[in-house]
Amino acid sequence: KVKFSAHTRIRNDHRIRKNHTTGEKTRTTRANHILVTLVTDLKANDRWTVHTSLDYRQSMNHPTLYGDNDVVFGDSSDEAEAKGKHFNPDVWVTGSLPNHIDIKAGRWNEWTVPGHGFDVDCDVAGGEIDFGNKLRVHLAALKIDFWDYSWRSDNTDYKTYMTSHGKSPRGYDGENFFGIRLDYPFAERSHAHVGVNWTSAMQACYQDPVQRDRVMSYYAHATHYFGERWRADAGIIYSNAKAIPAQYIGFEASKDPGIWLGITYGTLDIQKRGTYDAWLTYRQEPGLTWSTYTDWWSANERGFRIGVDYMLDKNFMFTTWASMCKDIDTKDENNLWRFQVDYFL
Repeated sequence: KVKFSAHTRIRNDHRIRKNHTTGEKTRTTRANHILVTLVTDLKANDRWTVHTSLDYRQSMNHPTLYGDNDVVFGDSSDEAEAKGKHFNPDVWVTGSLPNHIDIKAGRWNEWTVPGHGFDVDCDVAGGEIDFGNKLRVHLAALKIDFWDYSWRSDNTDYKTYMTSHGKSPRGYDGENFFGIRLDYPFAERSHAHVGVNWTSAMQACYQDPVQRDRVMSYYAHATHYFGERWRADAGIIYSNAKAIPAQYIGFEASKDPGIWLGITYGTLDIQKRGTYDAWLTYRQEPGLTWSTYTDWWSANERGFRIGVDYMLDKNFMFTTWASMCKDIDTKDENNLWRFQVDYFL
């Protein structure tokens, strides 16, 4: 009734920025850490399972430079994600009930690359329920760490704007999230997802919490499989977010639809050496229309990413990708390379 599993990851992200106006280039290490995860699944009965996860992340950067804190509010540097050490325990339960009802509740780490309307690479606390047979309805009520730190706390004008309206410039310690999604397999190899999210306004994405505390985002996403090796993804998202006034952030934030397109080739299997996935993704991710802010993609960018996941051996995976992107508003270049090794046990 008890199942144990583990995961170890070594990651290095290297970023090169180029200022559109001056041509100046800067190099930074965005993430340089090792992560160890231990997971326990306790099957209480035929319907309910209790899960625990213990994550420990240790930065491999110099401690006198990066400190021992996981997150420092007010720090908007590229290295914030990789700071210090981080220990994170999660506990949640899952249940499968009659009439195709599935429940998930507690605290866990959510990780969705395609997005389904929002990208998450952080902890969530709350509950989700899925019901329906062919047409699946997904409801989620969560508290989410959206990485929305006090990114403008060093900007005196912005602090004056927020405090004069009774708002804290420190950002939120967690975002309230409520979402409804419909999932439908309209063909054997084709799946569609449409949904609506309600979240707190995200200051890190230029969404103004003074003019609109709550933001509604609506989206559609489709996946199609061609044969055994090819997969295509396409999606679009928009929102009713208002922009932080330009005089407080230094530019007029764009309000365009968010778009993601992707193509994947391969048959990756973590149990089989030599299997792989190769993929190409295009994203247009305006801060005013995207729901989140994570380490998977930077806020307010558009560009391409090409990558490969390759099984060096059974349970031993190497991942690398490169992003060629520009800031939607400033046109600054933001190129990012990732090198990562994962071991699954």
